[in-house]
Amino acid sequence: MKENDVYKWWNKKTMINHCGEGLAIVKKDKDGKLCLIDTYWGIGDSDGYVFYPDNPVIDIKYYTNLDEIKVSSNDTDKYYNEKDVFVLTSQHGYCTHKYIRKGAKRDKDVIKKSIKKDIVGLKNEIRYKLSEIEDKKKLLLKLDENYQTMYM
Repeated sequence: MKENDVYKWWNKKTMINHCGEGLAIVKKDKDGKLCLIDTYWGIGDSDGYVFYPDNPVIDIKYYTNLDEIKVSSNDTDKYYNEKDVFVLTSQHGYCTHKYIRKGAKRDKDVIKKSIKKDIVGLKNEIRYKLSEIEDKKKLLLKLDENYQTMYM
């Protein structure tokens, strides 16, 4: 364990992290001892929930190290392999920060999959819009009969 390591953590007894994100960054406390600071209150130097690796109630699993990743954009998933993408959250996921592994290269297969997914989504939008057009045509046909009571 070293400074800037990021760990996923959970309470062994309750499996609940109230006011805890479930992600913690290793920092030194005021006495120079390594501790973990939960990211619920923010990523970086915050006054969040602090615990120590030898806490018998907490389980931890290594995730990444801040020195090995760099900030990226929210659409990172469209370009990089999932093994190179890291998501650090705070406020139970309300604030999301995406990172990529330093030195990571864009992945052609991931980009291709993203484009195909976008095509499927656009085709679904077209089908929906065509259905809306048909519904409006039906309304036009019924307009003379019940325009006083119809809703659109």
